[in-house]
Amino acid sequence: MQGTESELGGFRGRTNKLVDGCYSWWCGGAFGLLEALGVGGLENAKSVSEEVIDQEEEALKGLKIGGGDWVDIDDELFNSKALQEYLLLAGQAPGGGLRDKPPKGPDVYHTLYCLSGLSVAQHHVFPSTSKCKKLSEAWNPFNERKIDLGISPEDKDLNAALRREAYAAMLSWDEDTARASSYTHIVGGKDNRLNATHPITNLTMTHTEGIAKWAYGL
Repeated sequence: MQGTESELGGFRGRTNKLVDGCYSWWCGGAFGLLEALGVGGLENAKSVSEEVIDQEEEALKGLKIGGGDWVDIDDELFNSKALQEYLLLAGQAPGGGLRDKPPKGPDVYHTLYCLSGLSVAQHHVFPSTSKCKKLSEAWNPFNERKIDLGISPEDKDLNAALRREAYAAMLSWDEDTARASSYTHIVGGKDNRLNATHPITNLTMTHTEGIAKWAYGL
């Protein structure tokens, strides 16, 4: 769904359609969710990285390259630089705001989702299993906001377990610190850097955490 070089790397909603700025989020934002399902990404690559590197080294032997040489494995599932270029060069209206594509004008809807897509292209946010485990272990149901949901006594334990799992899963998303601390991949330099966007709430990571803690009364 990502456009070719002539389309500046924007995303389209379906095949045989023109690229559209808002799909920077509707398509680009899905890659974090795919990673949560085990497709691509740093954590999912860890389990197979040694096997992949061994295969790469075997292939490199035929090219007379030492097995100890660095093998660069790109886990990125889309061209983040091209997406940034589309949003900044084509999606950004000369008078301000973001849009579907030239020569259309900017609007609030496209400004929102273009900015979200730009954030996705600049950051790598992934579901951290270790963070999820820590949040789950630190869960204390006695600290929750006390609201009578009309739950039967026999279902209270199940409800508490579900709430704990939902809370931990929501806040388990973390940002790759190496990418977050670098500006080399950001088109236009550090002045164009946005905050990371949570792939489920489409809010910043800190706002998502604040809202979740308020909702659970923690």
